[in-house]
Amino acid sequence: MRGRLSQITDALARLAGQAPVKPFAVPDQAALDGAAALVAKRQADVVSLEAEWRTLKAALDALSKANSRCPLAPDHITCAMTTAKRIKLLEDLAAQADAKAAAVEQARLELDQARRENERQKTFAEQARQAERAAQEAEREKARLQAHAGELSRQAEDLAAELQKYEALQAPDLSPLKALDERIAKGEALADKMKAYQQAKAQADTFDRDTVALTADLAEYDLLVKAFGPDGIRRCVLANSLDPFTGRVNANLAGLTDGEYSVEFAPDMISIVKHAGAVVPARLLSTSEQLRVGIAVQEAIAAYLGLRILAIDGADLLDQDNRDRLTGFVLERAGEGEFEQVLVFSTVGDVQPANPGLPGFKMFRVEAGTVKEI
Repeated sequence: MRGRLSQITDALARLAGQAPVKPFAVPDQAALDGAAALVAKRQADVVSLEAEWRTLKAALDALSKANSRCPLAPDHITCAMTTAKRIKLLEDLAAQADAKAAAVEQARLELDQARRENERQKTFAEQARQAERAAQEAEREKARLQAHAGELSRQAEDLAAELQKYEALQAPDLSPLKALDERIAKGEALADKMKAYQQAKAQADTFDRDTVALTADLAEYDLLVKAFGPDGIRRCVLANSLDPFTGRVNANLAGLTDGEYSVEFAPDMISIVKHAGAVVPARLLSTSEQLRVGIAVQEAIAAYLGLRILAIDGADLLDQDNRDRLTGFVLERAGEGEFEQVLVFSTVGDVQPANPGLPGFKMFRVEAGTVKEI
């Protein structure tokens, strides 16, 4: 009987020595939000790149079907491009379309990778929440068992006192042994529950280790995304290739504004207009300034694509000084031979225009559906 009482006492001592459950890792909401935002960003990239590819494909198809006619006005103008230049332009557009298609495929792969990472983050967050719930349940079970242990300890003390009384009287009564056996069975059940608690605690420790490993993996993925995403290596390469194009745009602006304005292109292709070295927001530019900046960019794009025609509309928005600069700009471009035709459209109102008689310069008046050379 003393041996059974000793077993109960030892079980109570082990229960009292149990360490509290360690706090569990909570789901990283910032990582969840970041993964979801990355998926949205990748989806936007795919949509944008697919739109650019379709634009290039449409331009290629239109130019391929134009034959010897100008793609801008096939019913009125014969294309002045030679066959070799036309083939070269088609090859360049096809190469750009292929490159854009490859970029679309890469963006789709990155979108799939972002989606997988998003699902992995969701799975990890759910596992962390399940582990936290298991730990909380184990803590509640431990508290309940400890309360039961207090009652069991009191009953053990009572039994010990009764045992001493029976031994002193040398008249042992075996009836308490049955009750003690029942209490021992309860103690063994309590030990089983403590074992289950220890297993839950071990699982919680495993989740903690997994959290550390997943955090390290996420840091490595972030480095790869920054290096190969749209804000990484590809944006730097694109920015470096814009230098000749930007130089041509600014050379055009020098002629159209007497060097007062210049343009820079940010890595995200947003144009930054400067006047006297100071940045001028696009919304603060006048209509005349916006027109001249647009002409400078339009000429550079046409030259880059190898088009032999340049069309400028809305020249009546300019005052006389800027019209004179535009005239000089047009004559200079026509004289360099890079463009075979430069068209300038303008309303005249009550002004009667006169042909200045410059070589290679012609003026036409369109009125009531008729065209007459001036």
